[in-house]
Amino acid sequence: MGEWKTHEEVHAERGIYIPLDIASTTGAEVGDKIEHLTFTYTSERSLPGGMSEEDCAGEIIEGEEFRLMYCQIPLTLDNVTILGIYEPWPQGNPVLAANPIYTTWTILDEKQQTTLIDNDHVYLGVTVDRTLLPTSSISAAEDWLEIVANDMQKTNLR
Repeated sequence: MGEWKTHEEVHAERGIYIPLDIASTTGAEVGDKIEHLTFTYTSERSLPGGMSEEDCAGEIIEGEEFRLMYCQIPLTLDNVTILGIYEPWPQGNPVLAANPIYTTWTILDEKQQTTLIDNDHVYLGVTVDRTLLPTSSISAAEDWLEIVANDMQKTNLR
């Protein structure tokens, strides 16, 4: 539901993409504007009894299935718009969210960016304009993608 927009459009609209299970639970639909969206990320985990409140800036939860303790820290995004809802996939690891919220990096303020980099998992998604991809051979396409990857690694995103 919805459509995948360019990063410029997602940035301009402060857009997010959420999994269907979250949308169904909350009654959210594509196009809804949300004043405050709060989600949590895991900053620490330990065996039972191995973490105290002093070790966690958020809330300590105890996992039922694996019997581990997790420090969950909330992060709030303000004034966002649901641009799309996608079909979730099965949960495989309690620490890595199987059904993330997708958005652009620029929707986060600098403190949020730093916090996520320091404490959780951040995934880099890249959109490639297929018209730029060489079609003369697989080798030419591989070379072009390698150049793009090298250029990205040289770029300071801060």
